[in-house]
Amino acid sequence: MFLGLKSTQAMSAIFGWPEINPALLGAIFVLSTMPMLGLFVPLAAKYGIAEEAASAALSTTILSALTMSTALWLTFNVALF
Repeated sequence: MFLGLKSTQAMSAIFGWPEINPALLGAIFVLSTMPMLGLFVPLAAKYGIAEEAASAALSTTILSALTMSTALWLTFNVALF
């Protein structure tokens, strides 16, 4: 996601498009680390894979604690954008 946002920022400068607000890029970066939508498991239950979907949702939620904390720290302490 970081590389995609940096390439968008670079393309904006290359093509002469309006500059993207760095605060907006930081918000997009942090929001991209959020866990999956909670509706994921009930939808998977319709197809008989609710247990697998629940374990995937649980693991991504646990990992998001680490990724969100890291993204927030990077956004506020390192000049990413």
